[in-house]
Amino acid sequence: DADGIRGILENVEETFKSGANSTRKKLIRSLVERMTMAPESLEIEIVLRAPEPLVHHVVAGAGFEPATFGL
Repeated sequence: DADGIRGILENVEETFKSGANSTRKKLIRSLVERMTMAPESLEIEIVLRAPEPLVHHVVAGAGFEPATFGL
């Protein structure tokens, strides 16, 4: 549900604000599927990973765009 998703996002935000560096690194590794950099333009593409039920619920229910979330 929406409250559950908000809770997860708040926990992620709190971890980034005040968590230990090792915890932050683990969280980033769990959220990033891949990163690529175009050598000519130095543009970086980051593809995020999220649990499928969460993505489907948010995309369908709130107009969420995974490619721009949090950037």
